[in-house]
Amino acid sequence: MARDRRGEALALFGLYAAASAQGDLRLAKHYAEEARKAAEEVSDDRTAGVAAASLGVLALHERDYARARSLFERSLLAMEGEEYGTVANLGNLALTALRLGELDEAAAKIRDNLELSLRLHDHLSTVHALAVLAAVLAKRGEAEVAARVLGAGAALREEEGLSLQELEAELHDETEASVRDELGVSIFQSELEAGRTAELSELIGTAIGRLD
Repeated sequence: MARDRRGEALALFGLYAAASAQGDLRLAKHYAEEARKAAEEVSDDRTAGVAAASLGVLALHERDYARARSLFERSLLAMEGEEYGTVANLGNLALTALRLGELDEAAAKIRDNLELSLRLHDHLSTVHALAVLAAVLAKRGEAEVAARVLGAGAALREEEGLSLQELEAELHDETEASVRDELGVSIFQSELEAGRTAELSELIGTAIGRLD
């Protein structure tokens, strides 16, 4: 019985992935919730954690930030010790806190996320984290550093052939527009280019230092 439920959880998660890829978020939410329940019944913590994180992303799309936070925290606990799961959840929690206007919490989570993503050489997590970091900096009044971080993110995406996912791309565009308006086009472009050519770890260290 336990083996059947574990297999069912994995099958349901596959259906979630297919529905999500087709843009059917209602059906994706249904399958992810059923996958989470099935995985929890057989104490399959990893699958339950992945399903909870997937539900959290769907909640972000629905702008239900309180539910998103609860799901990401549940996933973080379920996937304790799984570093790639941890780094993804930290990034999502940072984005959630930012959308809730909790800048201190967003800063703390994105700091932890970047420390881990850089150690893991997880470039996809890093480019998403840079979008959140730039947004936090912009809201803290650090427009010049935010522009450099945007430049560093653009350079890393080009170098690794990566692109931002929808939620982070939306945040990136908002941040870019606000920083450009604050600095003016000329200074913005200058800072952006400085970020593109900066040594990444040094720039991140400087940027994180501005969060304290």
